[in-house]
This record gives sequence, structure tokens and C-alpha cells, in this order.
Amino acid sequence: MNIYPFNLYNIKALSKGGDSIFYHSNLTVLPEQNMAVAVVTSGGSSSYDQVLAQEILLAALKEKGVISKIKQDKTFTVPEKTTAPTEVVKKYEGLYVSPSAFIDIKIDKTGTLSLSNPQAPEYGTQTFVYTKGGTFVSSEGVASLKFVEETNGKIYIKATGYQSLHLLGQTASNYYIAQKENVNKLTESVSEAWAKREGKKYFLINEKYSSEFMLACPSVQVSFTKGLEGYFKFDKIVDNNSAVAILDGPGVLSRDLEDYTFYKKNNLEYLSKGGFTYVEEAALETFPTINESTCTISSDGYARWYKIGAQSADKVITVKIPQKAAFAVYDSNGGLVNDSLITGINEVKLPKNGTIVFLGDAKAEFNIKYKE
Repeated sequence: MNIYPFNLYNIKALSKGGDSIFYHSNLTVLPEQNMAVAVVTSGGSSSYDQVLAQEILLAALKEKGVISKIKQDKTFTVPEKTTAPTEVVKKYEGLYVSPSAFIDIKIDKTGTLSLSNPQAPEYGTQTFVYTKGGTFVSSEGVASLKFVEETNGKIYIKATGYQSLHLLGQTASNYYIAQKENVNKLTESVSEAWAKREGKKYFLINEKYSSEFMLACPSVQVSFTKGLEGYFKFDKIVDNNSAVAILDGPGVLSRDLEDYTFYKKNNLEYLSKGGFTYVEEAALETFPTINESTCTISSDGYARWYKIGAQSADKVITVKIPQKAAFAVYDSNGGLVNDSLITGINEVKLPKNGTIVFLGDAKAEFNIKYKE
């Protein structure tokens, strides 16, 4: 409830943001003022929505006379650098894991901290300098990092920062962003089991026909980063078929975690994660080339995927779609060509090296014809 910038006016505020793939929202409430603003957008982020909400509320508070003026955005000065103690360097250097990236932390004797992403070296390196307060501060003074050792014995990075959004306003953040991790080393047998999966792709089969996940080809591809072969995505590999989530820090650091489990069924490999089921690409048949065919959803209700072969590429098909069902077509890069539920179009030109998926209730039957 101590939310910037309302805390500058001693005003209690509560704020909740939410994001799906395409839609974003924020609700900010000032309970003591009996005021609230909700912002919903089809772009940007819930953080942007929160800044818009706060600016609307500040303007309303000034208009009502609750505040006399809207304060200027916070400004910053270049931090005063000092030498980092040896124990700080030794204790906090190393590998950290966040919900979306691995972070490599290096600290030199002069007190300069370098932060990089080993999975995306093209992003370069961020630098922070050690200050008397025991925090590392960016060269502009806008952002700072602090290492915190919690009662569970684990070390976390806590980040504090301010961001000024053009034409909107200024926002502040203060939360745990990463957790220190000793690099996971695999046994030879486990390493070999996972290496066999590298480059393989798995396709989602148990999602509903109306799901927004179908707006881009929903698949998972196995890949590893040199030096981090002991991890799949951001989970620690624990045996031949399983990788488990390891984040357990405060706040948003540990939300939306998923374990990954691979298993065999009918000589095909499946992947289970967070309630979703995927099947390996080897299960995909080549789309039929005969003039008329049917596709029937099996009793398990799993989606039916096909690869679009050379004989079908650039040809046009029409599909008779049953109730509570849809089909989607993707190009070779996984980009959506047509989702029948959204467009209402049941005729599509099949892209070269693309994929097509049919979704619906168990036993739903699609009738397919090539257009002459």
C-alpha cells in the first residue's frame, strides 16, 4: 500500500495489474478518497496502465483540492563510487536465475559490478558501482541492486529503480529479481538423455479451440546454452526426464512456476508442463493430398496436427467445421496464417513447410476438400 507516487502525499493506495498475451489492465484504488481508476489496453503493459491510472488520479486529487500541486518527477545524481569489500566480491559473484533469464554477476576490486545474460550476449553488459550504502547503483543513479540473504540461507538480488515513460509519467519498482544458483552439473547418463532432445520440437495438443495460445504456433523447442546444460528453460534438470522449478524467493520472483516432465506413450514422446501436454514433432503426419479427406478428433480430445508437405503447399483447401471447433494454419516460422474461429474463414492457402491443427471436442469431424 506504500505505492509511488501516492506515498509522497501520504495517501494510501492499492494497485493490481494483470497481463495476458494481448491484453493488459490495472486497477488502482485510493480507499480513503473513495476514488478508483481502471485502465484496460490491447497493447503496452499493465505497468504502463498503472502509470496512466496514477496520473489520472493525481489530476483528480489536485482538482478536488486534496493536494495543492503535483510534485515533480524524482531526479538523480551520479553515484559516489567506493571500493567493494573483498567479502562482498566473493560472496555475491556468480550465477543467478530469474523467471526469464540467467544472470551472470561479476564484481571487480574497484567496486564495479557487471551484469550480463549468458543466453543473450547480444544484449551486452550493464554496469553498477558500489556505494557507501552497500548497494550497487547505475551510472545515472536511476537504478540500484542490493544483495539480500534471506532466512532460508539463499541470496537474492533486490532491484530498485525509476522509469520515466514519455507522455505518461514516472513509476518506481522495488522487488526481488533473481536468486543465486550453484551451477547444476549432470551425470553422463542424464546429460546423454537430454542431449538427444536438443533441437526437437513439441506441439501443444490439449488446449481448447478458442484459446489465445493458438494465435501463434504453440510449441516448445528444446535447446541448451553452453555452460548451462544442466537446465531446461530456467528449471534444474534432476533426472533423464524431469526438470523442476527452483525459484523460491519473495514476491513475483516465484510466481507462475512450471515443472517439465517428458514421458513415452505408444512409442511417442510427450511433454507435460503446467497442465499443458505436448507431443513430439515425429507424431505429426503429412497433411493428406487426396482431394477429399476427413480429420476426426480422437476420444482423448487431443488436437490433430499435420505438416504441410510439398504436394500440398500453395494449394487452397476448404474445411467444413463442426460446432465448438476450429482449425488454424501457421507458416514455416510459426506465424498465424488463419484461425477459423477469429476470421470466420474456412478457406485457406496452405503455406510451404507450414503446419495445420484441428481442435474441438472428442469425435469432432472436419471435412476437407482441395479447391480446384
